[in-house]
Amino acid sequence: MHNIIVPEEEGILMDAVEKSVSHLKNRKVLKMLEDNQKKIKEAHEKGEDFMPLMEMHQKLEQVKMEISRALGIDILR
Repeated sequence: MHNIIVPEEEGILMDAVEKSVSHLKNRKVLKMLEDNQKKIKEAHEKGEDFMPLMEMHQKLEQVKMEISRALGIDILR
């Protein structure tokens, strides 16, 4: 008659769970970035080699971008 399609609860819940897990991953990556930034600052002040930390920072930034893109979050640079 009207051919109205109603989404099933299982599909809605699966989307909600995936989105929640992605948000948790995003928060974890942000925390890791913050911690890594502190380590970079400390290594720089001590005159130590911080290039491995910079490489880790770049990788974490890439992961953050991928997660944000999946969540539809706009990131300004």
